Amino acid sequence: MAIDLLADAQRYRELGWSIFPIKGGTKAPALRSTKAPKRAPADADVVRCWFDGRDDLGVAVAAGEVPEGTRTHKARLVKLRYFAGLTIPEAAQAMKVSVATAERHWAFARAWLHVQLSGPDE
Repeated sequence: MAIDLLADAQRYRELGWSIFPIKGGTKAPALRSTKAPKRAPADADVVRCWFDGRDDLGVAVAAGEVPEGTRTHKARLVKLRYFAGLTIPEAAQAMKVSVATAERHWAFARAWLHVQLSGPDE
């Protein structure tokens, strides 16, 4: 099954998601800027310029900043799971919390991210 990177990127943009190109096989932005864009490009031509004919890139969705007041344990768990690749038991041990607590934090973080990435009608 071939992946149509441009079609996927355009579909995400049309959903209103903030997207940007990343280096293939990594999570590193492919843009020269050190920060990922905060908003999706309004112009489909920008997305076409980024992704058309490129098989060395991936599409990243910018989830935005974590709002003030979000519990830091949940954010830390996401970092340990997503960026460090730890399992829930490994992350729980690193955070010195029970596996049950880590599972609750993980469920909350996933639900929060789903709400952030969903459109207003979903």
